[in-house]
Amino acid sequence: MGYMLTGAVALVIVAFFVFRPYWIDYQIIEKMTMLEDYLEDRYPKEKWDITAIDHRTYRQYNPYHLIVAFESEPGWQYAYYVSSEGNVKQVWHSVDSEHENLNGDGKFLE
Repeated sequence: MGYMLTGAVALVIVAFFVFRPYWIDYQIIEKMTMLEDYLEDRYPKEKWDITAIDHRTYRQYNPYHLIVAFESEPGWQYAYYVSSEGNVKQVWHSVDSEHENLNGDGKFLE
């Protein structure tokens, strides 16, 4: 009886770690769809690219932070978090050193 219980627990643990990456991939796709809808409502005239962090390679980063790069803002990246309920929140932004002194119209700040 004890061996069966131990085997069952071990099987559940192995199954969790085998299927977890696929579950995260599924959730990321769902959250990307929600973020796309949010951005279309909020910025109807903008174009952007949405990417996700490779959670299999970079396990230390939150896989649910979706990176958005707007076509009108080269060098800038914005990370958004989408909750399971569909609430969207910008969690951070960054700019590469080549573009950090630009204002909104693409000209350098003086």
